[in-house]
Amino acid sequence: MAAAMLALAIATSASAAPAASPEPLQEGRCALQQGQVRLALASLEQALAAAAPGELRARAAAALGQAQLRLGRLDEARSLLDDARAGLRQPRERAAVALDLGHWHLARRDAAQAEAAYRMALDDAPADTEVALAVELNRLRLPGVDPAARLTRLEVASQRLGALATAELRARHALDVAAQARPLGPAGQALAQAQLDAARMAAQQALDAAPAAAPEAARIGHALLAEADDGLGALAELQGRTGDARRHSEHGLRHAQHADEAELTMQLEWRLARLARAAGEDAAALDAYRRAVAHVEAIRVDMPVRYVDGRSSFRETLEPLYLGLTDLLLRRAAQAPAAEQPGLLYQARETVELIKQTELQDY
Repeated sequence: MAAAMLALAIATSASAAPAASPEPLQEGRCALQQGQVRLALASLEQALAAAAPGELRARAAAALGQAQLRLGRLDEARSLLDDARAGLRQPRERAAVALDLGHWHLARRDAAQAEAAYRMALDDAPADTEVALAVELNRLRLPGVDPAARLTRLEVASQRLGALATAELRARHALDVAAQARPLGPAGQALAQAQLDAARMAAQQALDAAPAAAPEAARIGHALLAEADDGLGALAELQGRTGDARRHSEHGLRHAQHADEAELTMQLEWRLARLARAAGEDAAALDAYRRAVAHVEAIRVDMPVRYVDGRSSFRETLEPLYLGLTDLLLRRAAQAPAAEQPGLLYQARETVELIKQTELQDY
């Protein structure tokens, strides 16, 4: 979704976190990594308010700035990121803030300034393999990159993943390569398949290596496995391999539920709903559609709203889910016994009302 580009910056800054972060800052970072952005805000604002001037305050400002950026609050994010950059001394941490500043400029549709910020990240940590790879993958998202050149550069980037320090990092970056390669035709899909397979293997290694006393490490492993299976399911659906699409989506759903990843769970349920409906399994499709919509409603407050040509990002990306559920409810009502029709029609009307409420909230 909209947060895909930010994932590298989150991973980079998380890897830079000191082992003994104070409680509110650590809690905020964990919530941010789990996608609970508004929950993270409370902890990070507390951490910033309690911190004395210095590097600890700069770290809190960096994390809070990232949270505001993910919510689309660009004015608040910019001042926090500038403060963080002024107070940080560690190269990796400064580079992470520079990456976020690049994303800030890109949100303002200023590709030239985004490129300048990404160069600044390289200058901050010139010998850091992870930073260099993160910068390259973010640069490839800038507008104006020729598709053939993008594919070639993604292939080169994929060959550098083995130099990353941990299985978790290899999985995260392989997922990013795959996401960017998939739209680039058959050759891009082949690269995406290879990287998703590699990401799944690395994620399983990360999960297997997670200490029994570290539930957060296990949660990250499950989340990465869910992302890999979601990507494999999306690719299989695109290629018409419905059996593989369903198998990967069911596997991913189990991992997403282990990791308590509501947004991933929603995406996987939605795909299972589409696949079941295409197979004529309307009852299974209806159940999956309902579960997917329930998950959307649970995470609505953490989804940033952006506008392009007068339409919100929520309407562009998720309105089809609500309309799919509405259409299926209406079709079921048309075929149902008279006693069941009022209930199905009521559910269809309530789903349409959710779309209207969302439009009003976005406004």
